Amino acid sequence: IQIFFDNDTLVQHQTAAPEIQRIKKSRRLHPNYIIDNYNVLFKIVKRKSGQQLHLRYLPASLIVEVLSAYHNSTFCGAHFGVKRAFYKIRDRFYWPNMYKDIVQHISSCINCGKNKPSRRKPDGHLQSIKPPRGVWERLAMDYVGPVPESKSGNKYFLVLTDLFSKFVVTKPVPDNTSTTAARFLLYDVFMIYGVPLEIIADNGSHFTSA
Repeated sequence: IQIFFDNDTLVQHQTAAPEIQRIKKSRRLHPNYIIDNYNVLFKIVKRKSGQQLHLRYLPASLIVEVLSAYHNSTFCGAHFGVKRAFYKIRDRFYWPNMYKDIVQHISSCINCGKNKPSRRKPDGHLQSIKPPRGVWERLAMDYVGPVPESKSGNKYFLVLTDLFSKFVVTKPVPDNTSTTAARFLLYDVFMIYGVPLEIIADNGSHFTSA
């Protein structure tokens, strides 16, 4: 599947997006963009292999539709993981912070949460965990990565999900250490949203300190 909407729909949404209109009006300052005969804005991207692609610039109003089609649809997505979804989408569309949006979307996918196999070793009798009864009562935290290193040196994403509302907080980080996780919780979570009742994380070394 190449696109999920016709050119008229894409142009309509691009026209309503201020950041896209700024690029269209000042293309001399943006040589990596072109506009086709249908008035659709494309981003010119050159891969390390030398391949040059013209990618439709996706406005924010259509991002969820594309993410849902590539991840949630059994015809197209079949609930692929972050990396596979990223590599499928990045050769068809462009928008800023694409990888971060894919991480957020997949992290909040209810079906993936239900069907994800547990990596925890059995430790005696299973204890049932009561589901949260409200927002910010129980959060789940995990690292995603490593991913291709960004210009800022980041190779991982920290992902924190409210298990009640499915609200997600993510941040690109350079490593997956316990120190980085602690700073993320303090400065990017607690000081902004407050302290939750409980945070669930696996027992990996990146969430424990020596």
